Amino acid sequence: MVAYAEIGDASVNEGEYRGVIAALRWVSNNDIDQPVVIITDSKLVWGHVMDDWRCAPFDKEGNPSKLLAFRDIVRVLLEVTDSRLIWKRRDRNMAGWFFEKEVDRRRKEKYANKKERKRSKRKTVRRWTLSNPEQSGYEGRGIDGVIGLPAETMHH
Repeated sequence: MVAYAEIGDASVNEGEYRGVIAALRWVSNNDIDQPVVIITDSKLVWGHVMDDWRCAPFDKEGNPSKLLAFRDIVRVLLEVTDSRLIWKRRDRNMAGWFFEKEVDRRRKEKYANKKERKRSKRKTVRRWTLSNPEQSGYEGRGIDGVIGLPAETMHH
């Protein structure tokens, strides 16, 4: 099973924790009666939870860090579910493969949407300019002395 969680405006580190918490909650909610191994590619989450790495009490803006609470939630869920958390590099675990494919898909989708919005905006501006040449802001003279239209936009 690959668990992930939408992070919205959360930091990447908060998102890493939310993914681990989602997996552990799934284990807890489905009454799995055997030990489960949760594999994460987040060295930070693994280090905070398993290796007692220091967890900053405040974020970059000076707000209380959610990571401390997330760390404690993960520790409790690991104990309650009799699960283990291990770290594996992203390129060596299935979740990493899934994540890379999902991120790549979303990046392509976002880029395509952004490109289409730009194209649509350009078409709107071009149409407006052609239909209102004197208000277009174009000061040059095009073919046949028409003010506002550069030569390349005129069609004979």
